Amino acid sequence: MPFFAEKKATFTLNGTIRGAKTIWPVAVAALPFGITFGVSAGEAGLPASTTLSMSVLVFSGAAQFAVLDLWSDTVLLFPLVLALLAVNARNIIMGVSVYPWIGRLSKYKIAMITSVLTDANWAVSMDAHGKGERDAGILLGSGLLLWLTWVAGTGIGVFFTGFTVSPESLGLDLLMPVFFITVLIGMGKQKGVFIPWTAAAVVSLITSYLVPGSWYIITGALAGGIAGVCRDIR
Repeated sequence: MPFFAEKKATFTLNGTIRGAKTIWPVAVAALPFGITFGVSAGEAGLPASTTLSMSVLVFSGAAQFAVLDLWSDTVLLFPLVLALLAVNARNIIMGVSVYPWIGRLSKYKIAMITSVLTDANWAVSMDAHGKGERDAGILLGSGLLLWLTWVAGTGIGVFFTGFTVSPESLGLDLLMPVFFITVLIGMGKQKGVFIPWTAAAVVSLITSYLVPGSWYIITGALAGGIAGVCRDIR
């Protein structure tokens, strides 16, 4: 087992329940977005089974909407894979960041946790970890609730294709940015976090101006990750 995996990490049902309780406001807000995806996929011509399977197996709103943008009668595989890589590359960094926490768990438990790892439950869980939390059930419980909500929303949207739901009209598009700002403010009290934050922000902004598409996600995540590693080994 790699030396940097923590020995004190636990994985309990109580932690899983606490993770779900922590994330439920965000999960509720994600429901309309799931409905929107279900409706949009139906209008794009995807079969109901394909749409539901995508939400169950992929569980990535950004990636799934990106697929809809590229969907046509003749889907070009390379642009599709490239777009998904750009959108989801941040998951590599998130996986690396949680490994010290979950690295000593069984492969089965690690697979369960990482399969439902998203931006929202990663942010909540890493904030809790920075405050001393070592129960990895937090990651699983928060991710599972988000997954269930996303799949449920997709299912509702599939059966109500033609009825357009606009999260923006309800102001729900602001909830996720406000949520992350709140989490970041809390994490700002932890020592040295501004170094990777600054690196990620600067590099992603520069990339967004110089390179079209979503490559700023990859470069920003890599810059922040490298800066964090450099900070920790000093």
